[in-house]
Amino acid sequence: FNRAFQDFNGAEHEAVGLGVDWTPSRALRAGASWTRREIARPVLAAKDMPDETRDETALRAFVAAPIGRRWAIGAELEWLDQGQPFPPENGLTTLVAPLTASWFHPDGLFAKTRVTLYRQTASDGRSGREERTSGHVADAILGYRLPGANVVATAELLNFTDQDVRFQEPAYRIEDPGLRRFSTGLSVRIGLSLQF
Repeated sequence: FNRAFQDFNGAEHEAVGLGVDWTPSRALRAGASWTRREIARPVLAAKDMPDETRDETALRAFVAAPIGRRWAIGAELEWLDQGQPFPPENGLTTLVAPLTASWFHPDGLFAKTRVTLYRQTASDGRSGREERTSGHVADAILGYRLPGANVVATAELLNFTDQDVRFQEPAYRIEDPGLRRFSTGLSVRIGLSLQF
């Protein structure tokens, strides 16, 4: 249960959120959202044991604009504040800002470059100490969408400036390698997406 958010095994959550999209013109789209979750994590695998609770608040905003018929630019801002599981007094605040530029061809070829700025503050509630990290990651993507078909092939060059990324994943279950938002070094990923 709750795999969509990658919370603790056996965890449940209650969530509330509010979002708005705005299209002031054909050349501009914008939006923002707020969500808050209360996560109940079983302390032990026993029926009568109390749950440990964690609060999580997220704010997201985006703006996107086409430039001519083949180009588009976009910017996002994500802020996430959450308590961490061990020890309970700890917390993690994450600020991520992806900036993208995309190119499209009528035949189905497309390319995208993305630079993501990040900043994190990890707090220790017992000692009162805080540790801050920040940096950026640059990615490049080349892809092809088959005309008239829901098939997309992509080749991604991740972290192509080979930055030393110090980023703590803001998911509670971080042992799954598939959760990594950033590549910790230069890497290549090939993908094929099929939609039915």
